[in-house]
Amino acid sequence: MDNSQLRAKNPVRAIHNSQFTIHNSQSSSSSPVYGLPSIICWLLILAFALFFSALAVQQHRAFQTNGLDLGNVDQALWNTAQGRFLNFTLMAPIQSRLALHVEPILLLLVPLYWFNLGSPETLLIIQAAVVALGAWPLYQLAIINNQRSMVNGHLSAGYSLLAVIFPLAYLLLPTLESAVLFDFHAVTLSATFLLFAFLALEQKKDGRFLVFALLAMACKEDMPLVVAMLGVYAGLAQRRWRLAALAIGLSAAWFSVAFFLIQPRFAAGGNIQLDRYAWLGDNPPAMLWTLFSRPDMVFNHLWQQANLPDYLIRLFFPTAFLALFSPLTLLPMLPTLAVNLLSDNPFTWRLEDFHYGAPLAPFLFISAIYGIQRINEWANQRMANGRMVNKHSPIRSFAILLHCLLLVFSIIYHHYRGFTPLARPFAWPEVTTHHQRLAALLATLPADAPVFTQSNLAPHLTQRPIIYGDFAYFTDPHFPAPAKAEEIVLDVTSFENSGGLHQFLRRELLESGHYQLVSTEDWCHRICSRPIRQAQ
Repeated sequence: MDNSQLRAKNPVRAIHNSQFTIHNSQSSSSSPVYGLPSIICWLLILAFALFFSALAVQQHRAFQTNGLDLGNVDQALWNTAQGRFLNFTLMAPIQSRLALHVEPILLLLVPLYWFNLGSPETLLIIQAAVVALGAWPLYQLAIINNQRSMVNGHLSAGYSLLAVIFPLAYLLLPTLESAVLFDFHAVTLSATFLLFAFLALEQKKDGRFLVFALLAMACKEDMPLVVAMLGVYAGLAQRRWRLAALAIGLSAAWFSVAFFLIQPRFAAGGNIQLDRYAWLGDNPPAMLWTLFSRPDMVFNHLWQQANLPDYLIRLFFPTAFLALFSPLTLLPMLPTLAVNLLSDNPFTWRLEDFHYGAPLAPFLFISAIYGIQRINEWANQRMANGRMVNKHSPIRSFAILLHCLLLVFSIIYHHYRGFTPLARPFAWPEVTTHHQRLAALLATLPADAPVFTQSNLAPHLTQRPIIYGDFAYFTDPHFPAPAKAEEIVLDVTSFENSGGLHQFLRRELLESGHYQLVSTEDWCHRICSRPIRQAQ
């Protein structure tokens, strides 16, 4: 059956025809997956993992990490290892990580804390390493597409080196890099699991697909929506409706349990994530009704407040907008786009500096791979007119041009928005004498003492049962503290004296007679309740 006959029978499948048949005409020993391109890919993975692990750890040692969320994840895991399941106090009155997010993937890290291997630095290193590994399935997808083209006579094995452009551009993506550097978030890990899941889907390895789909869903309560869209993709593009139904069914079940049962169970007053969408309505049905009944209000929010045009330009620019030529593979981006852009939290509207864009990265570059393939197919039909394409064909030069175009756009965007020495401005975090003195001061605190501290000090003190970080602890007489803070540690050089906060704390703490200043050095203060406990 030729292409025209296939296109007449199934136009949706015909659009992606060459994407869904794995060619095995070459043995694994001769496949470029095992040659020089794969070595280059693994070197890129290693370089990313080492560099961003070191950079993230250096940020932590320079007190540039935060209680939200590195600190509260570390405390929740440490408490779990001590028998207090996902308990944390850094965001009191919230007492469980499950009130914020449902992330079963975190439980895989608990054994590290059993053997005293878990720490904020460990979490940062794991995050960088897992994200780096996502380049491997992306590279394999690119190789598969090049192999298909080679079977059709379009590309020779020498052009398999072009496949390395995709993992390189992926690892240069500022959206991904900022997620790695912004504390620790389980959802950042989902990018790699989603890439492996998509690769398994394309290879018709259903068991492997389900494993990685489950891992992705375990990263955050809204990830089942992304996996459900992978199921939709499997149905529309591959006509594998049974697998599609299974993926959608599992996703719907887990999303319902996580979002409507688990989170409200641990959050007083219901699911606290819904607060970001209160402008749409008081409850999920009301929010859905507003989405469909008030398109003017939704459009105004997306276009003016979330600045949708700018967001989309910055999203697709690193792929030279080639991802737009593969609309079906963009489908799994829709849930994350909706979660981010319909929120009233301006942080979620930003692709860099935070972690909210991480789940978009896999499908952005998957779509770039298939977008280039579709453009090549179109060019072949227009330029080759059915003739055999030789090595000097303009089709081949056009394919190289598209790959290079993507790389150039990726490097340009990285230069202005990225987080490596290739970008501007870049500065390696400096651990100053002040930071060293501050670390020494923190080491003097008793290991089990309830502590109050500020956000950037919190991740250095979270391996204890009780730690507070909300200044309402001092200003609200009804603050629900399970125990009194015996130690207060503040670095007045790194938190703003907003509204005379410094003077207020001095008056409330020292002049009240309940606390006394134990030590102060380089504007770092240790304030203890009476009587003073000594570190063991």
